[in-house]
This record gives sequence, C-alpha cells and structure tokens, in this order.
Amino acid sequence: MAAVQMCYHMNHSVVLDAVLDACDIPPFKRCAVKEVISRLHTGDHSWATIRSELRNPPISLPATSVEELATFDFRETCEKALSRLRLMFRASADLESTFSHLQAVSIYLERFNVRRKAYINPLVSYNAKFYRGNFLFQCVYDSKKKKKNVFAAGGRYDQLIKEHQLIQNPTSTSGQRRDGFHGDTKNITNCHAVGFNLSWRDLHRSMVRYHKGLDKRTSNLETNSTWPQTRRCDVLIDSFDKNLLRTTGLHVIQELWAWGIHAELAL
Repeated sequence: MAAVQMCYHMNHSVVLDAVLDACDIPPFKRCAVKEVISRLHTGDHSWATIRSELRNPPISLPATSVEELATFDFRETCEKALSRLRLMFRASADLESTFSHLQAVSIYLERFNVRRKAYINPLVSYNAKFYRGNFLFQCVYDSKKKKKNVFAAGGRYDQLIKEHQLIQNPTSTSGQRRDGFHGDTKNITNCHAVGFNLSWRDLHRSMVRYHKGLDKRTSNLETNSTWPQTRRCDVLIDSFDKNLLRTTGLHVIQELWAWGIHAELAL
C-alpha cells in the first residue's frame, strides 16, 4: 500500500455541528444531511449529485442552506483550514478548544513522521453519529486517475461508550444503562477509544497485486515468508514522565519504526 497515493481527511464533530448551525439546518434533519454529505466526492458523488439529494424529498433543504453548505466544501492543511474556519465562523471563541484538538493531532502526525498528506475537511461526516463530540478521519485515495473512494474511516467514540456504559447501582447487584440510572453518576468510568472501518476488499486486491509482482522463481517457502508475521511488538517504550513519553518517546518510536522494529508506547 506504500506506493498507493492516499491522504487523510480530518474533522471534528463539533466543527461539523457548527457548520450545520451556520447553514440553518434544522436539528431533526441533521442525521440525514450528515449521511448524504458523507458520500461527497467519493465514487460518482459530485457536489451536483449531493445538492440534488439535499434539495429533494425527504430532506428538502432550502436553497440558501445548501449554497451555504457548499462554502464549507474544501480541504486545506491544518493551519490554512483553521485560519479559514475562524474567518467563516463569526464567533469562533467556543470552537478554539476544538481547533486546538485538531492542531494537536496534526502535530502528532508530524512527530510520528507520517509522510502521507493530512488535510482538514469540514464536511467529513462518515458515521458521524458514532463520534459525537470528538475527532473523525478518513483515509482516501488521492490520485487524479482514481476515484476518491474511502479506504478507511473512523474516529474517537468516547461518548458512544459513555452513553452505553453499564454502571453498578450501589443498591443493586445488576448493572444498568446510564439512561436508566438515577443514582450517583460518579461511578461512570471515563473511557477513551478509537476505531475505524477498513475496506478489506481494497486491501486484499493490493496484497494480491503485491504477491503477483514477486519473482516467479521465488520458492513457495520464500513467498510465504513475505506474509505478515504474528509478532506485534518487539519494544515497549515507557517513562515515569508521561510528558516526556509524548515528546521524546515519539522520536524514539519513530526511529525504531524506520529500522523495521515493532515498537509501541506504554500509554
């Protein structure tokens, strides 16, 4: 997959909701709108196609809202995108913590020496309902010759876990969902999780092409040895100082990866 031209599209659900607010899109229509715009610029879904879906039933958005939404159809590097969003949102003070989150992710990508380009796209909304209040991303094909299909998409779903978390009622031995619990909510554990959907079909096609490109004279034993090994980690990097682990530790792990050594941070 290293030779395949791809890039990352990043967004935050708070930014996405702010975009829908700015476009005067009613709350009861937002799930449907997010579902439609999640297909924007993938396959044959151009803006003209998406606009038609938004204007026609069952969504039936006003033309003014759709045209306003089109102004957010862009992708830029982190600094340029945040500058542009600050100008587009008249009152962006409430979004500064969200912008800082996006900027932090961009900084970590640089520290991990991620070579693929990463952009902020305010309309990224694939399965946005799972990542409420947090970060979303997509890995998309970025070649002019190839349609910009999504290879992988995901985000942080802390809120989803929190809403479905089973907590222990002090007066009962059985767990209850949060929405049915009327006692002390201090027992709720703060969980952090990131997940993504991966296109196994595209991954399989890429692996097949790779193995077909191997020297046909290579023995079956040597060919089989090129498949991924079961080993996951050779080195675990840890520190008593977590800030040091998130700075110097990143440089150490990047260097180990560059030499083909499997390493992870103990976070």
